Amino acid sequence: MIQTRPWLLPLSWPYAAAVWLRNKLYAKGIIRSVAPSGKTVVIGNLSLGGTGKTPHTDYVVGLLGAERCALLSRGYGRTSSGFVKITPDAHPDAVGDEALLIVRRNPALAAAVCEDRTEGLERLAAHFPEREVTVLDDALQHRRVRGGLNILLTTWHRPFTRDYCLPAGSLRDHKVRARDADCVVVTKTPKDAGEEARNRLRKELEYLNVPVFFSHTLPGRTEPLTAPAAVPITALKHVLLISAVAEPEIFEAEARSDLPVEAHFAYRDHYRFKRADLKRIRKFIGKFAPGSAGVVTTEKDAVRLLPFSAEFQKDLIPVFYREIDVDFGKDARNFNELILNYAES
Repeated sequence: MIQTRPWLLPLSWPYAAAVWLRNKLYAKGIIRSVAPSGKTVVIGNLSLGGTGKTPHTDYVVGLLGAERCALLSRGYGRTSSGFVKITPDAHPDAVGDEALLIVRRNPALAAAVCEDRTEGLERLAAHFPEREVTVLDDALQHRRVRGGLNILLTTWHRPFTRDYCLPAGSLRDHKVRARDADCVVVTKTPKDAGEEARNRLRKELEYLNVPVFFSHTLPGRTEPLTAPAAVPITALKHVLLISAVAEPEIFEAEARSDLPVEAHFAYRDHYRFKRADLKRIRKFIGKFAPGSAGVVTTEKDAVRLLPFSAEFQKDLIPVFYREIDVDFGKDARNFNELILNYAES
């Protein structure tokens, strides 16, 4: 359900007007944008988050092949600045949790973070000239770069067509920006969504005159934060959930379906865990018999908990994370062809 704040609509009007003016200046060429010389796939949205950019970026990287790709991200939430290359053992504070997650899943991927996408593309090309396609995570709003193939994500329960600009809604960019998309992916589509419901949403989006695809997320493997785990997850009788994601309720509902969940410590999205949080976790786990309780977190949050892995091991606290995968169902063939045809053209 869309959560709007109608009493804030008057404050949305000046914000929307400012964003509209910015887009108009780019459209008229008064503010110039740059088209990179190489092939670029941009994955973005119009809202503040929660559309599934990270798993969809991972999907595209896997489809194209990590060894032929480069990834450029802003590195949201990082403490560093400028151009920073990402390696699987990088610290999340230096490169951001989402980009690091993708690199840890795809070690052959050439990747970097840079708030200036133009500079980032130039330096990535200089460091990795053999890479054929650069995937840009969350760059639809970065108007200085014109992507070669723009993928717009919007969620099933909160499509941008029914949303409002900040602060009354969650849109950070004007709806007119959707016209720059080469396709729309409706993410988090319920598995039981029928064709009639899908067609209604297609009807809302048909004015864009681009393909519309539907995807849903699937729970992937459950893995220990560090191997080997102190105990197998099947031995846990008490589970503490920890998350710092945009929609923690989805993670909790999925976890409660097959885990003995006792509590859920939910933090704000991209929260940087501190030692005080570790103390809180220790205190909660300590209420149960040794070896009977453990922590389950999201894959993104596992990246941010990695710096504490030695302390978890010392305290004999088993920590597991759940992977999230993307499934396009019957739309997979057409979506994959769109991406691969662009990359190979």
